[in-house]
Amino acid sequence: MAVLDAKVFFAPAVQATVNRGSALTLYLNGEPLLADGTPHPGAPVVSVRVPITQADIGVLRVSTQLGTTRAELLLMPFPWVIGGLGFLATLLLAAALAIGWRQAATNRRLQQIRQHLQEEIDERRLIERLLAEREARLQAVLRQLPAVVWTVDHDLVFTSSEGSGLTQLGLRPGQVVGQTLFEYFGTSDPDFLPIRLHRLALAGEPQAYEFEWNEHVYRARLEPLRDRSAAITGVIGIAFDITEQVRTRQQLERMATTDSLTGLANRSAVIASLEQLIEAGQPFAALLLDLDGFKAVNDTLGHAAGDMLLREVANRLTRTVRRDDIVGRLGGDEFLIIAPLCDRDGARELGARLLVALSRPYHIDEQMVTLGASIGVVLWTPDTPCEAAEVLRNADLALYSAKRRGKGRIVFFYPELAEEAPQEFALAQALREGIESETVIFRGLPIVHLRTGELVGIELFASWIDPQGKERRAEDLAGVAARAGLDSILAQRAVSEALAWLQDLPQRWFVILTFPSAALLDETVTEHLTGQLAAQPALHGRLWLDLPTSVLSAPGSLERLTALADQQIGILVRDPVLTPEGIDPFVNLQRVGIRIPRGFVRSFLNDPRAAVLTRALLEVANDLSLVSLAESIDEFAVYLALARSGCMLGQGPLFGGDFDRQKAIEAARHGGHWRHLARTSVDTTVTERLLSSPTATNQDEEGRLT
Repeated sequence: MAVLDAKVFFAPAVQATVNRGSALTLYLNGEPLLADGTPHPGAPVVSVRVPITQADIGVLRVSTQLGTTRAELLLMPFPWVIGGLGFLATLLLAAALAIGWRQAATNRRLQQIRQHLQEEIDERRLIERLLAEREARLQAVLRQLPAVVWTVDHDLVFTSSEGSGLTQLGLRPGQVVGQTLFEYFGTSDPDFLPIRLHRLALAGEPQAYEFEWNEHVYRARLEPLRDRSAAITGVIGIAFDITEQVRTRQQLERMATTDSLTGLANRSAVIASLEQLIEAGQPFAALLLDLDGFKAVNDTLGHAAGDMLLREVANRLTRTVRRDDIVGRLGGDEFLIIAPLCDRDGARELGARLLVALSRPYHIDEQMVTLGASIGVVLWTPDTPCEAAEVLRNADLALYSAKRRGKGRIVFFYPELAEEAPQEFALAQALREGIESETVIFRGLPIVHLRTGELVGIELFASWIDPQGKERRAEDLAGVAARAGLDSILAQRAVSEALAWLQDLPQRWFVILTFPSAALLDETVTEHLTGQLAAQPALHGRLWLDLPTSVLSAPGSLERLTALADQQIGILVRDPVLTPEGIDPFVNLQRVGIRIPRGFVRSFLNDPRAAVLTRALLEVANDLSLVSLAESIDEFAVYLALARSGCMLGQGPLFGGDFDRQKAIEAARHGGHWRHLARTSVDTTVTERLLSSPTATNQDEEGRLT
C-alpha cells in the first residue's frame, strides 16, 4: 500500500486557487477530502472530484485513492474469487473440524483402551500376587496340617505329598513324588484297598475309607482332579490319623458291653450274643453258673474282698473255656458261658472243667477262700427254637434245680423242669408276699455334689432277703421279679416309694430310683408315675430313673421316654454306649445323666487306662451337657480327682452306708454335708474350699440337675 499526504500533494493547486480568491473543496468518492480558501463575493465554489485509479493484476485489482489524510493503494480480489476462497476455506475448516473431532474421539477411545489395559494389567498383577500369597499360605498350612495330603496322576504316580502327618510315616514332604502307589505300598495287587479306591476315584467316583497302615489308623478321602475342561487328570487325597479316636471308640464300645468289675461281657452283650446265634440258627450250649458260698465271703471279708474274688473267678472262667466260647457276668455272682456245642457230652465236659477250675482255693487279702458253683445248662438247636429271654429263663430253672439237688452240680434243662420247679415257684411266691407285706424295703445311698461336698440327693433301691437268706437288690432283684412276673408290680411300688421320699426331703434334693428293669417303662408303670406327679406338682424335676442302655434302645421306649421327659423326669443311663447310635435314644431328652461304673472309679488313681477312659466319659458328658454320677467312691483322693476331672455327682462308701428314710431326713437337717455321714474323719476343709468356689461351671451343673 502507498500512502500520500493529500495536503502536500495538492498544495500547489490549492494555493493557486486560493490566491485567485476562490475557495476549493476536494471530494474523493463523494466524500469531502480537502477545503481551503475564502471565495470572493460572486465567485463560484470550485469543486474537484479526485478520480480513483484502478488496475487488474491476475485475480487481484489494484486501486489507488486519496483519503482524507493520505492516498491508499489497495489490493482486492475479484468477488468470485472471494466466494470460492470462502467456500474452500469453509470446506477446509469443516474437514479440519471433522478430522479433529474424529482424532479427538480416537484419542478418547485409545485413552479408554489404555486405561482398561492398565487396570487389567494391575488386576492380573494383584491376582498373581494374591495367588502367590495364597499358595504360600496353602503350602504352609499343608506342611503344618496334622494330616497327609497327596496327588497322583493317571498312572497312580505321586505328583505331590504334604502335611505334618508324613512324619508319622517316616517321610518328608515330596519324598514319594515319582513313586507309584504299588511301589510305596510294596504290592502288585490291583485290588489292594487304597489302589482299588484310587482307580475308582480316577473314574470320577469320590471315595472315603478307613485304613490301617504303619500301626496307625487313617480316615482318607479321595476326589478326582479335573482340568479347566473338566477332564480328570488325577486324584487328590487327604488322610487324618484317627488312631486315638478309634481306640477311644473301641474302649467306649467295650465299656458299654463289658462288665466294669470283671472285664467280661455284661448282661446286654450276652443277650445280644444269644440273639445273634439264634438268628443265625447256630446250635449252642448256654451254661448259667452261680457261685456257692460267695455271700458268706462277701459279708465276712467285705465288698472289696468280694470284688477281688469275682475278678479272680472271671479270670479262671476265661482261662478254662475255649477260644470261641463267650463268658459274661449277668450280675451279682451269676455268670453265663455260651459255647458252640450241640451235644450234652461236650457241654457236660465243659461244665465239669469249670467246676474244677472254680473249686481251687483263692488267696484274698492274705486269706485262703474256697468256693463252689452250680450250673444250669440249656442246649439250643434249630429243632427246639426259643428266644434269648426264654434261654435265660430255662437256664435259670436248671440252675435252681441244681442248687436244690445239692451244690456243685450240673443240671440240663428239660421241658418238665418248669413244672417241677417248686423252689422257683416258692421264690416267686415269697417275693409276692414280700411286696404285699412290705418286707421288700427301700434304702437310700447319699448322693454328693462333688464340687461342694453337699448332699443333694438319694439313690433309692429295693432290697429283699429271699427264703435262703440271700439279699437281693438292684439288678439281682429285678431279675427275680422279672422271672416271677412281678417286675411291673415292684416297679410301681418303687415309684410310689421314691415319691414318698421326695415329699420328706428338702425341695433342693432329688431321688434317683435304681430299679434296672424294662418294667419302669411299662405302660401301667408310666401311667402310675405320671398320674402321681400330676397330683404333686411340687415334685416335678426332682425324680430320676436309673435305666440300662438295653432298656432305652428297646422298641417303643422312645415314646415313653419322651412322655417321662415331658414330666421333667430325668434319665440316668447305666452302661452308656457313647457312640452316635448309642446316644440316639436319649441325647435329645431334657434331663439325662450317665453313670461312671464302679470298676473305673476304683481304678481311677491306679490304672492309667481307667483314668483315660473315665476322663473321656466325663468330657463327653460335659460336652453333651449330661449329668455324671460316679459310683462306689471309697477314697477321698478318688473323690478329689473325680471332682477336678469334671464329675458332677458321686456316691459310695466314703459318704457312709445306705440308710432308711428317717436317717436321710436327719442328714438333711444337719446341714446336708457328707462329712456328717462319713464313717471316718476326713480333713477336707482346704480342698473342698477350692472345689466349692462359685463358678459358671457350678451354675451350669445346677441347670442340668434342675
